[in-house]
Amino acid sequence: MNNEILNILLKDRTTEKNILWANGEHGNREMQAEHVDLIRPRHEKLRAHQKQRTRDRAEIFTPPDICRLQNDVTDTAWLRNIVTPWLKDSYKFKDDSPTTKAIIDGDFEKIAAAWFGQSKISPAMNDTPADTIVAKWLAENETLWQVYVTSPRLEITCGEAPYLGSRYNVVTGETIPLAERIGLLDRKLRLVNAETKTLNDWTEWALRAVQSVYGYDFQGDNLFLARRNVFDTVVEYFADKFTCKPPQNFWREVADVISWNLWQMDGLTGSPPFQENANLFGGANCKILDWRTGEVVEFISLTKGAQK
Repeated sequence: MNNEILNILLKDRTTEKNILWANGEHGNREMQAEHVDLIRPRHEKLRAHQKQRTRDRAEIFTPPDICRLQNDVTDTAWLRNIVTPWLKDSYKFKDDSPTTKAIIDGDFEKIAAAWFGQSKISPAMNDTPADTIVAKWLAENETLWQVYVTSPRLEITCGEAPYLGSRYNVVTGETIPLAERIGLLDRKLRLVNAETKTLNDWTEWALRAVQSVYGYDFQGDNLFLARRNVFDTVVEYFADKFTCKPPQNFWREVADVISWNLWQMDGLTGSPPFQENANLFGGANCKILDWRTGEVVEFISLTKGAQK
């Protein structure tokens, strides 16, 4: 990672400064490029240090198997919400019909798992009426993968972002092979690798995939590790697909997106850390970029509807 990329990944787009350490060792000091070598993932920290961070900030890290199960629930619900209206409209199925009930209550999970894991539904799975109908729908909607790739996902209090990019087991530090990764961005980029043929197409859809994933954390070392993991995830899927170099400035574009989409925030206030206590940032609410409109918005404004 060159210095230009590193400096982008240290930026706080709300304060227009660098992200803060925001932990017990360094307080509200800004992180600088020369500090990066001091940052260690949780699994490399001393056990006493891990416990202290858990007491101070309720920091806990989730093992990959739990992340996979929860991501499976998210993806299955997303696909079900798209397919079910089509079933009711095209086949006139009622909510209590056997086929609709089979899809909603049971068989749909294995269809979703196959599609998200392998891009294409396997003909061998078409062993029930529900499987056959949904497989037919997927085959007729070849651009569904594009809808999925651009569908937004948010990991709250993201730590090192294991729900987005599962490059390693955050508990043990063990590296996870590319084909076995279960992160939400992993699934999007796996589809991009499977469905695109040219370098230009790949870079377009890979960038859209990155634009669709968000996360925030209070502690700056966690946030930097999350940003770096998301960046390295894109690098590794590119290397798995191509042997050439990407277009000029592509990695800068990826880093720019990450610096907007993964941000530092106190989840209780919607503001940067310590903003209420020291008023270091003029009372600003954290800002993110809506890539569909190109508008900068306050994150807290997006939560008001959900709170009513």
